[in-house]
Amino acid sequence: MTVLPRRDLLAALGAALLAAPAAAQTAGMSRRPLFVAAYAGARTGADRIHLPPGVDAPRPRRRGIPTILRISEQGIARVGIDAPIHIPQATPDGRSLVAAPMHGPDWALLDAGDLSLKAWGRSPEGFFGGGHAAFLRDGTVVTTERRFEDPSIPVGEREGRLALRDPRTLAVLAAFPSGGIRPHDVRILPDGRRAAVAHYGSYNPGGGRGFARDVPEVVAAGVAIVDLRTGRREAFLAGPTPHAEVRHLDLLGARLVAGQVREVAPDHPEAAAAPPYVQDTARTRFVSAPLVQADLAARVPALAPIAGTDAAVHALSVLADATHHEILVALAARNAIAVVGQDGRLRRIVDVGAHGCISPSGLGHVSPRHYAVAGHLQGVFVLERGTHRFVPEMSAPDIDVGGHSHLSAAP
Repeated sequence: MTVLPRRDLLAALGAALLAAPAAAQTAGMSRRPLFVAAYAGARTGADRIHLPPGVDAPRPRRRGIPTILRISEQGIARVGIDAPIHIPQATPDGRSLVAAPMHGPDWALLDAGDLSLKAWGRSPEGFFGGGHAAFLRDGTVVTTERRFEDPSIPVGEREGRLALRDPRTLAVLAAFPSGGIRPHDVRILPDGRRAAVAHYGSYNPGGGRGFARDVPEVVAAGVAIVDLRTGRREAFLAGPTPHAEVRHLDLLGARLVAGQVREVAPDHPEAAAAPPYVQDTARTRFVSAPLVQADLAARVPALAPIAGTDAAVHALSVLADATHHEILVALAARNAIAVVGQDGRLRRIVDVGAHGCISPSGLGHVSPRHYAVAGHLQGVFVLERGTHRFVPEMSAPDIDVGGHSHLSAAP
């Protein structure tokens, strides 16, 4: 693992994340390492590469080998993983990372300290990783897994699955249907026995993915509530906006907040009014779709649009802050963060673009007083929790994070 000298880190995350001795004594600060996923590994480089079983050499990729960045008081370390990693998720004990794939079957378990490889897991034939994982109280890993993007598969046979995996080996302990099509983000409910699973509810008519995808055909987007003891789907909360997928979510008690995502063809009437966005392609444009919320304690929970969020475009990471009773949503195409209260109402919109954060993608708490947001391609920016005041002396706007940039922080 290569450790860069502190002077070369461009003051990366300043005193809090690099933990300068004087700043480490400041009340509320901690030394939590931050882990960032870089889709475009060619932009970031890697100190070494982990290859899945049966792979002898890195496979050619247009944007380079996906890379995980570890940012800490020791500096920045980078490890490549020859798998399409969507997010590196720190385990509850802080000792490991689950590198969750999307559009690929290989799951990696890494040491959170030196990024060495502990184990590989794999989705079964016909399935890919869904992109996210969650953790039960005993450490069991809950992974989302989706059907392979094959347009010949009938819609009725496209249901994804949830797998319960051993936290030491990623071996599958149990598996059952996810409750919908193309599962993605997942959270464990406060009771510890049920999961809320966001589902795109769509398929690609042309079978392509990434920048080769077509406008998705949305047939059943929403959130499934699944009992992890029995595998039974207890409820399905349908997305309220036509043609919009439901991708990311988080929970604060019984309050669920999720982001909807809608794409149209470039010649669609709404495309001209959409903001320029780095993830638009020659075939698709991201357009507005409101955030949604639900009270899971209601007799019949349902997703409903959040007033004041109609202009949201490509809602990405969702992060609950229990201390301040609010949930944050990265609005990537708006260069902003929406702040939603535990009552499900919009509190404010934070303009992170004003601080140089372009296409905010990843969100994570880095101390009891601060959270970080990663730009799509560049920069990690730190804000105060609750006030959302930008903290420039703790931010690193010049770090190259290489694309999409989901992140997590050690507990």
